Amino acid sequence: MSDTPQIAVVVLAAGASRRFGDADKLQAKINGVPMLAKSLAAYDRLTAAYKIAVLAPDSALGDICNAAGFDTVTNPRAGGGMGTSLAAGINALPDEVTHAFIGFGDMPFLQPQTLQLIAKAIDKSVSIIVPTYQDRRGHPVLFAATHFANLKKLEGDKGGRSIIAACPNVLDFAVNDEGVCLDIDTQEALNA
Repeated sequence: MSDTPQIAVVVLAAGASRRFGDADKLQAKINGVPMLAKSLAAYDRLTAAYKIAVLAPDSALGDICNAAGFDTVTNPRAGGGMGTSLAAGINALPDEVTHAFIGFGDMPFLQPQTLQLIAKAIDKSVSIIVPTYQDRRGHPVLFAATHFANLKKLEGDKGGRSIIAACPNVLDFAVNDEGVCLDIDTQEALNA
């Protein structure tokens, strides 16, 4: 077996975006490009064995995902919260994956070099890497496969925060990228 990490990317894009209003947040344009397309583009230069976007059953975002090189997984329980989408994405990964980035479709300002730096920080002494900007934790978080079983059990609106809190070997990885902390939840945030 190779010591080279087999990295996957799981981007959650199945949320209802209730705070954004009636429009589909992930199709909202930023400089003429759909928000989801900009978010997925951050992963272009990352050497990843698998790239998966988790969508709701009625989603119209499949073409954007496929154009960005992402396979799609439908979460039939998307209305049950983010935890169900995270579980669906991890369940779709093959056994050879050693690490997975968990990201969000509403983070269009994430810098590609940040992902590469986090991937280079993979070390056997840590099993979770959390990017931080000015001491604030952000996303995407990189989980080693040792956490996949617990991620697959997530329910409701709880993401991986409890898993991170219980992990004794988390690396808070400082980056010079405010994009790790900028998600767009409202029309006002998009306009700003």
